[in-house]
Amino acid sequence: MRALRPILFYVAILLASCGKSTGTLPASSNKPYEMLIVGDKEGILCQQFEKPMNGLPQSEPLFDISQTDSANFSGIERLARNIIVLKIDNRYKNIDIKAEQNVYAQHQVILYITARSKNQLARFLGSTGQRLVNYFTKIELRREQHLLQLTHNTEAEKKIKQMFGAQMLVPADMLASKQGRNFLWLSNNANTSMASICLYTINTADFKEQRDSIMQRNIPGEWKGSFMQTTRIDEVVVSKRGAKTVRGLWEMNSDAMGGPFVAYIPSPGSRSILVAEAFVFAPESKKRNIVRRLEAAIYTLKQSTKHDTK
Repeated sequence: MRALRPILFYVAILLASCGKSTGTLPASSNKPYEMLIVGDKEGILCQQFEKPMNGLPQSEPLFDISQTDSANFSGIERLARNIIVLKIDNRYKNIDIKAEQNVYAQHQVILYITARSKNQLARFLGSTGQRLVNYFTKIELRREQHLLQLTHNTEAEKKIKQMFGAQMLVPADMLASKQGRNFLWLSNNANTSMASICLYTINTADFKEQRDSIMQRNIPGEWKGSFMQTTRIDEVVVSKRGAKTVRGLWEMNSDAMGGPFVAYIPSPGSRSILVAEAFVFAPESKKRNIVRRLEAAIYTLKQSTKHDTK
């Protein structure tokens, strides 16, 4: 029974999340992937959320953390979009967790954690801390997807439907495009912080080799003979339903360009596998939030089982 506890915990905080009507509440503050942690004197929770995100060329934390104590948790600090309130109390026997939404502000999530001791909390985070990170990451992705539903590029979405028989929400600023054989490149074409999404098909062979072949054909560099290639793959995550997420770095062969990419494969066991990939070129900017914004978009990909690309 003990082996089930981490899973049951994760389900519990999702199901226990409850909130008020947001009609009379002020808007939550802070930017995406910012978090306020209350009462973490030892910095145990902070360490969990400040671990570096995989798949970025420079180290950036999973979340940007600010801290306060319970005595000063008032006023504007209560408007933060992501909050964890920690209480260490030896009257408690087990870890107690409760999540609430929209307590002090709209689109806000607060997680309350009570532990008997800091040692108990540390042991708990050792086995279950990543699920806390995943919980808040999914909340941020869903917030971005909600914004996408309000404003998105319907023309690009029609092209995706026509070419791949698939549905996906495309950011409204991705107005530039290039089409190839079973390949579509969408971009905001910005001079700085260029964000792109590609859709292409592969088979069950090696992902990196196929990606490099496809990018070499379809995304040439500025100089003759220059093309995009995979520098490294940092992480491959497979969901319970079998969907696969691949994170890594790309670069232009014979050119000083590169950055992070994340590829989403919703049905990796299919005969013709559709991939939605986001990649970023932002040499003078932090990249975590740009990547996460695009990641929210590619996670909306839904492919028809009846469609077969040619």
